[in-house]
Amino acid sequence: MASPHDKEAAWPFARGEMAQRVSRHDWASTPLGAVDSWPTRLRMAVELMLACRQPVYIAWGPHYTSLYNDGYIPFLGSKHPSALGRPYAAVWPEIWDEYRPIAEATMTGQSHSFIDRPVALRERDGRPMSWFTFSWTPLRDDVGQVAGFFCMAAETTDQVLARQVYQQTEARHAYLLRLSDALRPLAGAQRIKAVATCILGEALGTDRVLYAEHVVRDGTDLWLIEDAYCRSGHAFADGLYPLDSFGRDAYALLQGRAVVVSDVARDAGIEASAQATFEAMSIAAYAVQPLVKEGRFIALLAMNQVTPRQWTPLELELLQETAERTWAAVERERAEAALRDSKEQLRLALDAGGMGIFIWDFNGDHLAWDERQYELFGVDRREGEMTGERALARVHPEDRPPLEAAIRAVVDAGQGTFRFEFRVPQPTGRVRWVAGRAQVMPGPDGRAARMIGLNFDTTQAHEADAALARSNEELRIAAERVQLALSAGAIVGTWLWDLQADSLMVDERLGAELWPGRRVGANRIEAGAGAGKHPSRGLAWRALGHRRGDRAGRPLQA
Repeated sequence: MASPHDKEAAWPFARGEMAQRVSRHDWASTPLGAVDSWPTRLRMAVELMLACRQPVYIAWGPHYTSLYNDGYIPFLGSKHPSALGRPYAAVWPEIWDEYRPIAEATMTGQSHSFIDRPVALRERDGRPMSWFTFSWTPLRDDVGQVAGFFCMAAETTDQVLARQVYQQTEARHAYLLRLSDALRPLAGAQRIKAVATCILGEALGTDRVLYAEHVVRDGTDLWLIEDAYCRSGHAFADGLYPLDSFGRDAYALLQGRAVVVSDVARDAGIEASAQATFEAMSIAAYAVQPLVKEGRFIALLAMNQVTPRQWTPLELELLQETAERTWAAVERERAEAALRDSKEQLRLALDAGGMGIFIWDFNGDHLAWDERQYELFGVDRREGEMTGERALARVHPEDRPPLEAAIRAVVDAGQGTFRFEFRVPQPTGRVRWVAGRAQVMPGPDGRAARMIGLNFDTTQAHEADAALARSNEELRIAAERVQLALSAGAIVGTWLWDLQADSLMVDERLGAELWPGRRVGANRIEAGAGAGKHPSRGLAWRALGHRRGDRAGRPLQA
């Protein structure tokens, strides 16, 4: 039959590693004393602790002597098993200053509970910061006095970290969406940089954010900073800054390596000259993300603080994302600006040449025209979508059959160059001449898919040709009439009077009449050859009225 002593020796009655350690521990050497001297309520609390699957810790006595169960072992890390029987302050020196007031309040009878409380515990590999949900409940001795506390705990580090990752992911997506929406409609590279730095600065609460482009002047590497974001009271002047004035980090940036400094004053790797530069600029912490494209350092995005700051991984990730997106937006805007300039130059050239562009998609007979093209064909674009059939219907009836035949020839060939000239009657009744030049483009199947080209107004050229033809015809008729008159003797000769030079040129026939016996030929008679203020005028008057048998110098009557 078991003796009371055997029952005492069997305590504690729970199983597990900590039950055995509690049973074998030399409690007499601790402030708690031998187990048989423990208050009944302490023994009952220890039994409950050891039987509990949830992590439990008991602190007892004025020194908060430690007891814990199997579930609590992972919290201790390398402090187990030496933590058993030691004072709380000796087990947790790293958090004692923070928890001492709470322990003292608990000893007055107050209960405490914490949810996802961060606790920086030492000797936990890979977890410098842990999170716990726990409660401290006062424990009383056999006379009803608070003698310790009962702590039930659950580590929530994994849940907290997962939640943080989720929240950071959501925050990152929300930030990038806001950034993209803000940059998308902007025009002007400088405006893009100003908005991007402002959004990052406001999102992270930094003192300054700046986008700097790398330029080289006279062999010197420089930063060009424009429109930096600055919180009130932390201005940063725009301008050119020598890259090497920032010491060791300049080389890192040229190599494309990001630079992160949390405390400039405590960073022993920063040279004295660079320290002076940072101090003059009121920079105590900074993070810089360089942009290297095709092996060339082209720009950077930096944020800095006037006081030391520990940059978080999320902040550095957003810095990198913002740098890339800002650069892409700036490059896109510059490309679009160049394209706009090119289009404007093309428009001016087309306007100067009276040219209009068209794209004819044979699949569906869709015809895309620019403004000039509508003008050439005398069509109001409000009349609806243009088609090839509608365009051909505007062509002069005499020109349409050969025009359609020429188009059909290049379409049947699947590719080739189309050239033709045709007339287009206008709503005003005027007829416009239009010349066309186009290229037929084949589709994947080798058949003609569309025609791209331009038309231009050749009306003036045709009108000029017609006017010249009329003029030539009039001259021909006049020449024939002169020849007939000469043959009939109605005209003695021909002359040319240059009024500006006041000189007269006569042909041989008229010269012989005016100066018989002299060989005149096509001679010029200068102003001095006659009398009066304008001596040639008298001679011209005489020549003008001279006929055979009539040398009186009277003017001819019509």
